[in-house]
Amino acid sequence: MIAPVHLIYFAIVLAAGLASLAALQVRGRPGQLLVSLPVVVLVSLAVSWRDVQLGADTRIYLEMYSHPHRFESFVETAYITAIRLLRHISTDGTFYLFASAFVTNLIVYLGFARFNPRLAGFAFALYCASPVFWTVNILILRNGLAAALILHATLILVTAGRTRSFFALALAGGGFHYSALGHALFLSAADLSTARRAGQAAGALICAAAALFLVFPYVSASAAPWIERFEDYQHYAATGQFAYENASLKPQHAIPLLVFLGALLEWRRLQDTERLLLRYYLALLILAAVFWDNVLFRDRIYLPAQLMEPLFLALFLRRVLREDVLFAVGGFAFFLTMAAGTILIWGPRNVLQFY
Repeated sequence: MIAPVHLIYFAIVLAAGLASLAALQVRGRPGQLLVSLPVVVLVSLAVSWRDVQLGADTRIYLEMYSHPHRFESFVETAYITAIRLLRHISTDGTFYLFASAFVTNLIVYLGFARFNPRLAGFAFALYCASPVFWTVNILILRNGLAAALILHATLILVTAGRTRSFFALALAGGGFHYSALGHALFLSAADLSTARRAGQAAGALICAAAALFLVFPYVSASAAPWIERFEDYQHYAATGQFAYENASLKPQHAIPLLVFLGALLEWRRLQDTERLLLRYYLALLILAAVFWDNVLFRDRIYLPAQLMEPLFLALFLRRVLREDVLFAVGGFAFFLTMAAGTILIWGPRNVLQFY
């Protein structure tokens, strides 16, 4: 059921989309960054002012922020250190939610700007209108920040080939959520710059995955606490006590079909860096598919790939709608449709639900 809060969020995202489209008219990267920064602040403030009952994990993260010492034994070190530093500035929960959202969203935006500065604003608008924005800003904050760092690291690897920067950001992501380390190892092994290397990488990854499944039973005893928590989560998900029920397909899983359709139509006109990023995106989708039956990890493993999708959608839409006026009208219509579907239809049943 649509509540006033959903309409408020829809209006805020609508304003952000208009501002992002306006930023495309500004010439020069510094000017575009200057115009787009208030948009990043606006949407980050919007999610930080939410009711603590909105989002299944909001109360847990606020408890972590209020009492970090209770979580030191099993929460990543960088995350605990970060919230301790933030508490020197303010102990207010809203400040923490804003700082977390702003850093995540800024990393995403700067990654888009690094890859294609002329489309970064529009890509960020589509990001705000898509399910992934609400997932990383309301549901899984730590994992969202880690995924944003993996996204930025991958964009650096694709555009500049700087492996040191890639691993630095990937390790930073692992400090906030361990899943980033798995992404980093997977992506570093998947050298997709040529078809031959892609084939070699695929073989190595398949062997590594097979070894993991063979070895896991022998080390599962040491992971008993985590397995127990996973079984509890499965129980809650199966009984419908969480909105994120254990369903095979969800609306956000249809977005890759749009990406593949755009890639199919525009493949010949894609630049080398765009093709390479598409290969890495496909590699991340394959990794997510490995965890498809695992309700605890499925969407979390998918996150870095999901963060790439708004960038691809903006890129392909621009290629199809070449005229500026047509792109402005068609782009805003596409953005408006996605925002309405996400916030007014998908949102009330998922992360924008009150618990």
